[in-house]
Order: sequence, then structure tokens, then C-alpha cells
Amino acid sequence: YGVVGAAHAEVHLDGVTFAHFNSSACGGSQRSAAILNNPTNPDYSPSLHFSGVSWGAGSRWEDRFNFRLDKPNTHVECRNGCDAVSMLMVRDKDGSLDLHGTGGGAGEAGSTLLGSNPSVAGPNCASRAEWGGLVCGPELPLRRGDVQNRDRDRDFRRIGPVHVKRIAANVATGENRTSFSVGPFAEPCSLQKHYGQFPVLFAPGRTHELRV
Repeated sequence: YGVVGAAHAEVHLDGVTFAHFNSSACGGSQRSAAILNNPTNPDYSPSLHFSGVSWGAGSRWEDRFNFRLDKPNTHVECRNGCDAVSMLMVRDKDGSLDLHGTGGGAGEAGSTLLGSNPSVAGPNCASRAEWGGLVCGPELPLRRGDVQNRDRDRDFRRIGPVHVKRIAANVATGENRTSFSVGPFAEPCSLQKHYGQFPVLFAPGRTHELRV
């Protein structure tokens, strides 16, 4: 994190089969999931984009994802809010992730799984407590972006949090949504530099107000 290659990072997985993930294995002492975040990382999670996914035998619905904050070794800052979880985004490009549980891989193309962050979700997004996230349909096509401090002092001057207000499509009846990116946390290593980089979520075609 903080290197040029991670200024805007995406992970694309196409034609992947996930199988045999089962949290009840070994008496439930070794909870497994097909896709989960790194619990020790509080600063950044690249956006994940999937297509052509198959779910094999033994992969239970509740064990497909795990973005919950009760995982072992979860960073203490994430329990109060961290970008790695609150700005996490998984996109189902063709419906094969089946985020809504319709069965047979016949989900809605363009659906999105977010970390547990109601401030960026819409009113029609569904909670997935077993995953620690929210599922939004294609009517809210969120996109990840990054706000960066590009000045020469970016590696030591701290700015933020960055606040993003998404204006409702219908100002008269809709509800604005305000989210914030806290940015990277200080590290105990004296050589660790600060990187002024803040992941945010936008909705195409909508007006946003950004404050630093």
C-alpha cells in the first residue's frame, strides 16, 4: 500500500470455481470462507470484480464471503471504522456470484456487495449479516475512486477524513448519503511513511459533494 502500483488497484477473477468451504468443519474452530478481507489490514482493499463464477459442492451460502469484524486478528481500528472494510466493494459483472441467492448462478449482473457501511448503500440494499456486508442491486452502480494528496508533503502531512455526500436522485423525496474515508492509520514503525490516499465510492450520474 502506498506504492504507485496501488494508487488504483483492482482484482478481476474470471472463470473461477469455489468449492468445499464450510465453517462447520473441524467443529467450527476453523471458519473458512471463499472470499474474505485481510483482517490485519485497516487501510485499503482493492475493488474485486467477478465473472464466470461457479459454486461447487460443499460451499454453503453463509461461507461464500466473510467481511465480518469478529474474525480472529481483526485490526483494532476496524472495529471503529476503517477504509479496508467500509470502502470494500465486490462487483458481480455477470450475475454468477449470485449475491441475492436466486440459485443456479442466476443472479443480477451489476450487483454489488459492500462492506457493512450503510452510509454508502441505498435504501433498497439488503443486509447480509452472515457475510458482514450489504448487497445492492444494479440500480446503484457504485464505482471506486481514490482521493489523493499529491503535494510534495504527501508522505507526512495528514489530511482528512474525506467526506463524500451523494445527493439523492430525487431531491424532493430522496435521501442524501454521506460517507467518509479516514485514510491510512499511523504505523508503529518509525520508517513507515504516511500516504495521503483515501478510497471513496461514487455513483455514476449522481451529484456528489466532497469535503477534505
